[in-house]
Amino acid sequence: MHRRFCCYFILFFIAIQGVIQSAEESPFEQGIKSFYNKDWNKAEEYFQLNLLENPADSLTISFLLVSFLWDGKLDEALKNFEQQYVDKPNDTFAHLYTAYAYFARSKLDNSFIDEAQKEFEDLISKSPDLSSAYTGLGLIYEEKRMPAKAKQAFLKALELNPKDMLALEKIGVVLMLDFNSPKEALNYFSKLLELAPFYPDAQFYVASANYQLGNYDAAIPFLLKAMSLDQQGIGKGYYAPLILGDIYAKKENYEEAIKYYQKALQINPQNVAAKTKLNDIEELLKEQKKEKGNIVK
Repeated sequence: MHRRFCCYFILFFIAIQGVIQSAEESPFEQGIKSFYNKDWNKAEEYFQLNLLENPADSLTISFLLVSFLWDGKLDEALKNFEQQYVDKPNDTFAHLYTAYAYFARSKLDNSFIDEAQKEFEDLISKSPDLSSAYTGLGLIYEEKRMPAKAKQAFLKALELNPKDMLALEKIGVVLMLDFNSPKEALNYFSKLLELAPFYPDAQFYVASANYQLGNYDAAIPFLLKAMSLDQQGIGKGYYAPLILGDIYAKKENYEEAIKYYQKALQINPQNVAAKTKLNDIEELLKEQKKEKGNIVK
C-alpha cells in the first residue's frame, strides 16, 4: 500500500512539474519549440495564441506565416487575412497581417513583393507608430537588396519598439553582411538573445558575429546551443555544425572538425560545403601520415 502510494505521488509530482513548466513558457516559446520540432499545427496554435496577447509582434507573425508555408496552408491563410481586411478596412492588425502574408507569398511568387511594399507603406501612413510595419518594410528592402533603406526601416522600428525581435534580428543581419560591422551587429543579436534565449537562430547569430570577429572560443557554446535547440536544422541550426567544423579546423583539432562536418552531413547528406571540407581534412591527414612515414624511413 505504502509503495503504491509513493508511486502515485511520484507520478503526480512529475505531472505537476510538467504543468508548471508549461505554464512558465510563453505561447511564443512553446510555438518556437513546436516549430523547430516540425510540429506545424501546434506551432500555428501557439503563435496565434501569442498574437491574441501581442497582436503586433513581428517575429510571431513571421513564424506563423512560415508555419503555414511549411504546412501548405499559406494560400488559405492569405485569403482569410485579405477577407478580414476587406471586411474591416480600418482594422490595423488585419491590414498588418495581410501585408506580412503578401511578403510571405512573395517567397513563392515574387510578383507579390510590390503589393506587400504598397501595403506596408499604406499602413505606415495610417499608423506611423506601428513598429512592425517598419519592420515589414525593412524586410521588403532587404529582399530587394537595398540595405541602406532596410537599415533605416529597422532602426525606425527599434526606435518605436526596442523589443521588436524581428527588427533586432534583421538589423543585425544587415549590419553584419551588408555593412561588414559584426561588432555592431553583435550588440543587436545579444539583445535578441536576452529576449528569447530559447530561439535557436538568436544563438546562431551571436555565434556568427563572434566568429566574424575572430572570437572563436566565444562562438562555440552558442553554436552548440543552436544545434541543441534546432536538431533537425530547420533554421540556422543547419549551419551551426559547419561553422563548428571550421573553428576546430582553424585550431588544427581535426578530429573535432571531422565530427562536426559529419554532423552537418547527417542533417543534409548533400551538403556540398561539408563534403568538400571533410574531404580536404581527410586528404590533409593522409599527407601528414605519409610525411611522418617518410621521416621514419
